[in-house]
Amino acid sequence: MQIESCFNLVQQHLAVLEELYRGFSDSFYNSNDVHSFNLKRMTISQLEANSVLFETTIKYRNKLVNYQLIDTDLMPLVKKDWPQFRFNYRTKLEDSFITKLQWYLKRDQPFYVFKSFNDFFGARLVIPDFRSFEQKILDYYVAKSDNMIVRAYIRDDSPRYHGLHLYIGSGNSKFLWEFQIWDKLDEADNLASHAIHERRKEGKG
Repeated sequence: MQIESCFNLVQQHLAVLEELYRGFSDSFYNSNDVHSFNLKRMTISQLEANSVLFETTIKYRNKLVNYQLIDTDLMPLVKKDWPQFRFNYRTKLEDSFITKLQWYLKRDQPFYVFKSFNDFFGARLVIPDFRSFEQKILDYYVAKSDNMIVRAYIRDDSPRYHGLHLYIGSGNSKFLWEFQIWDKLDEADNLASHAIHERRKEGKG
């Protein structure tokens, strides 16, 4: 695969995700019963102690799970006959959110909502030989100012995990969506690492 083909593949998926993000955000944040707050300045412990804002967070997750356009727009990408590539997505389960919340609250240093709860929605694209292109793609999104990628980095916890993370967002008062891009050769180790991390949050490892 050439860099142009890889970049086009990422862009095609990202365009759909960004459009979904805009549509859902407009629907959710324009509701009269939603209380906006600065996610970048609020710690996890402050969120947990504020019943109104905590309820807004739960409401966000619940409405996201029931946002039918996600399945309508993304299932064709999941089912597309790509023998070399794989795409999937998920919305965070309430139990998983509560487990993550409790895990953060038990830790000493303060954690902020903006970076901690950035995966109520998550999508993943697996591409063969992606490591050959990931730095150039990262550089592009770090430098580009006219898109909705508000955070981008390569997470490298070798030998357990390696992937490019792109976060879709719009301002400090809106939750982020996560888009991970993996090299196919890293997929097995990344999935194993994720499973270990989830068990630790549940106090099982």
